[in-house]
Amino acid sequence: MEELTFKDIEERRRSDVKEIEWLGKRAFVRSLSYDAASAIRQEYAGREDDEATDSDAIRMIAYTLCDADGVLLFPSADDAIKALGSLDHEDVLDLVRKVSEINGTDVEQERVNLAVAP
Repeated sequence: MEELTFKDIEERRRSDVKEIEWLGKRAFVRSLSYDAASAIRQEYAGREDDEATDSDAIRMIAYTLCDADGVLLFPSADDAIKALGSLDHEDVLDLVRKVSEINGTDVEQERVNLAVAP
């Protein structure tokens, strides 16, 4: 067995990138990183409830929507909220579904949390 290197870790990040179609274009989504998952947990830590909001869904998109090399498209979650917040709700929900499937989150629960009828 070969010894693990930094290059192996970098290549693993790139291999986690999945191609999807969104808004009629080729888009890429990567798996949620450990750092991003920690940031999401911190967001929930101060809340009384644990239901996702629309901003939470967009935040998850910000942490996963990337280019073909796995580099995130948005510099920050706030930038994603500003950019994606003006889009049609169904378009955003479509992306939430795709991101949720790639990251193994419960798509049906996300729909309930976003108060969107099936």
